[in-house]
Amino acid sequence: MVAWTLWARSHSTPSGDLVLLYYTNYLGYQFHSVSWGDVPTLLSRNVAYLFASITQMLTSQVGDFYWRLFAIAAVAGAVRLARRNGLTPYCVFAICMAPLFVLWLPEARYVFPLFPLLAAGLWCEMHHAIGLVRTSFQRGSRIPAAVLGGFLAVSGALAVFHLGRTLFGYLPRTFRERREVVAAQRDAYQWVSRQSSPDARFVAYDDMLFYLHTGRPALSVRAAPKLYYGEQFDELVRLHSDVGELAHKHGARYLFATKDDYYRGEVPARVRDRTRHAIEALYRDRLVFRSGPVSVYEVREEGTVPMARSLP
Repeated sequence: MVAWTLWARSHSTPSGDLVLLYYTNYLGYQFHSVSWGDVPTLLSRNVAYLFASITQMLTSQVGDFYWRLFAIAAVAGAVRLARRNGLTPYCVFAICMAPLFVLWLPEARYVFPLFPLLAAGLWCEMHHAIGLVRTSFQRGSRIPAAVLGGFLAVSGALAVFHLGRTLFGYLPRTFRERREVVAAQRDAYQWVSRQSSPDARFVAYDDMLFYLHTGRPALSVRAAPKLYYGEQFDELVRLHSDVGELAHKHGARYLFATKDDYYRGEVPARVRDRTRHAIEALYRDRLVFRSGPVSVYEVREEGTVPMARSLP
């Protein structure tokens, strides 16, 4: 691992461009776009996102403090297990992962390797809480025991309900929708393969999927993390919609846009519609292909420098 890291480092292209850094150097991407003054906000937000991601895995809910109690209980239970059984290799792995979660936005997919440990921690903490209820009831503190027991029962029932709704409702529906999206995009992929030259470059949200289906290189828009942490939504909309400068800088000519872009959260849900409408307003006169939810725009003519544009 050390040898590979050193070799990759020595052969990488030095760059201060956010897009190239994102594709080749995550650490450099973070250092380039986050200043020391942003660190307190970054750490506090990432800790909050970490507990939200743990909650999402355990209950399928993210929301308010009530649901994050499950994440707090899971972490407390994992600590309890470590004290009881000692530092197992899995615990050491979790401890080593923790700093990475604090430094990088900890989405649920990144935290998933710790799911068995966190699930065991939640079970351990629930078992401990049930023991407290039983002990309080036996000692005559029946009202506090009943309140705590009722809270645990209702919380457990709600968690099971939402997990079931996710497993048997949301996930099958999401898989079905993604299949429909890929099917709808197939005509657009075929058009790109037939009508564009082999060396034509694109800006596309699902850049890797686009390349696999068309054989054409593509890049995705990247924004500085501090824009997400600082909730600078206007700037996020501008970066993801007005791609003329990005296309000119990296030799891309076309924008491949779909109504399902940003599903991973690169653009917050509350501004996704604004971004799509801004793209339509900026490039409606550059539309070269449309099939259902997919639009292809010529955002840069060969040999031209993009004009400055203003958002609607």
